[in-house]
Amino acid sequence: MGADPQRSSRPSIDREVALRSVFAAFFFAAMVAAPISQAHAQGFTQLVVLQEEYDLGVFKFKPPTFDGWRQVAAGPRGLEFVYAERLDATRINTRVHVKVITVDIPEDASIEGIDQLAELSRKQQVESRGTFVVEPGKVEDVPGSNHMKTYTIVSKQGSELKLHEVFFVAIAGDKSEYAVVQLQTQEDDYEDSLYYAQFYGSIASLKAEADDDKADG
Repeated sequence: MGADPQRSSRPSIDREVALRSVFAAFFFAAMVAAPISQAHAQGFTQLVVLQEEYDLGVFKFKPPTFDGWRQVAAGPRGLEFVYAERLDATRINTRVHVKVITVDIPEDASIEGIDQLAELSRKQQVESRGTFVVEPGKVEDVPGSNHMKTYTIVSKQGSELKLHEVFFVAIAGDKSEYAVVQLQTQEDDYEDSLYYAQFYGSIASLKAEADDDKADG
């Protein structure tokens, strides 16, 4: 007697449902494509100077602290900051917007590793943007890191503007939590900018505290 096709496919379906639930908190945290206002009414001095290091769940992160980088909001599981230039006494030009979030991984999620987690993240981000996606990107390695992957999605904003979103997905060594960093900018040549070099240099600091202790030991 042949195998029941519905029964044989059920494990993979259940697994997909469990994996998708891992990213539920990510979407509820509103880390989706949103227009970046180039000139904010908020004064530059109202933004907070970034700390040297943040504890985000089990992760630690050292953001760029050069001139122009400012904190928008921070909490035990998330951080939001920008790179902005002063236009005048009351307005700033936000060139890049960054969000970091850490989320628990359920014990029954069956996460195999960072490759699987990053690809699931990329697929769901592309799906959430629908027909606005111009370039869906692909998951790539982050040089020097075995716990983090990156991908970039480009979406349409209006008839001329494009939104570039660079994501970094990291996982704790014990698979208890994952972290996602999302950078947004409307500048096509952002990769050649000084601010991106400063931001990219800070990404290596995003590590779970226990993993960092092992490396030091």
